[in-house]
Amino acid sequence: MDNIFRIAVCDDNASERVFLIDKIKEYMTKHFEGEQTPVIDEYDNGASMLENISNKGKNYNLLFQDIEMDNMNGIEVVQRIKSLIQDIHVIYVSAHNGYIFETYKTDPLNYLIKPVVIHQLYDVLDEVKRRIIEANNFYTIETSSYKIKIYYNDILYFERIGHSISLFTESGKEYEIYKSVKKLTSELNHESFIQINQGCLVNFKKIYSLEKDVIVLTNGESLPVSRRLKTKVRKEFFEKVR
Repeated sequence: MDNIFRIAVCDDNASERVFLIDKIKEYMTKHFEGEQTPVIDEYDNGASMLENISNKGKNYNLLFQDIEMDNMNGIEVVQRIKSLIQDIHVIYVSAHNGYIFETYKTDPLNYLIKPVVIHQLYDVLDEVKRRIIEANNFYTIETSSYKIKIYYNDILYFERIGHSISLFTESGKEYEIYKSVKKLTSELNHESFIQINQGCLVNFKKIYSLEKDVIVLTNGESLPVSRRLKTKVRKEFFEKVR
């Protein structure tokens, strides 16, 4: 994993841009120490940022984007950037809340109203940090001939088949694991997976819906929920989606 966390701040108001950068640095110093090194680039217009991304290979994990800007508004900037960096987290910053619904089409992480309130900024950065940690969780399969790590984001579910456990991924790959369900459960992050029957552990993030006796995954596949675990599965599922 790249240990650099790249942030862009795009705002044509210099004082607001500097304030935001200072507060981001304060947060990163306190909460990211020893994890990822933050690098912050600032822009006073969207065109120069797009130039750096498309022609100079700049890549960002997080973008703070002002909306009301000359030449190209912030929503248009984000639309273009997301065509180049699909997994970037975007936080809009604006003096008006009238753009909130319009920003939904770009799937932002959040929307902050100027003047930015520090505790609201920190709450948003807490969510960014949680997502980073979640995205970089992985499960390791190790045998005598190879060792491989599979990121949680790619795992659909584990299922016991015969004397082994099969790991099914969103990318279409399948891996065989020789251990008990109990042992596997102890190795996984309990916040990320739920046991739905005696031999199946499912990634919460890959559950699309919960029906009477089955869960439906984001890829359309259905898996049975046991009668014994049905109440527990329903309770945990609805707590997660609240």
